[in-house]
Amino acid sequence: MTAAGRTLAGGGPPLPHETARLRLRRLSPLDLPHFQAYRRDPEVGRFQGWQALPDDQAAAFLQAMAVAPWCPADAWFQLGVAE
Repeated sequence: MTAAGRTLAGGGPPLPHETARLRLRRLSPLDLPHFQAYRRDPEVGRFQGWQALPDDQAAAFLQAMAVAPWCPADAWFQLGVAE
């Protein structure tokens, strides 16, 4: 399935999706610095069930999310939210 030239993995909505205030998109290995910054922020992490990852593991996770099926019923699925 495609929309606006984008392949829709898992039949999900086309991404990126933009509104006047934000943009939803798949994560990418290019997000590593920002991903690691928020994952290492103790004020964010105290409300989460995860720990910060080494850069190589975080990059592999971001790559996996970049191509993961859309919102699988039995696994985590994460999107990027940008201004």
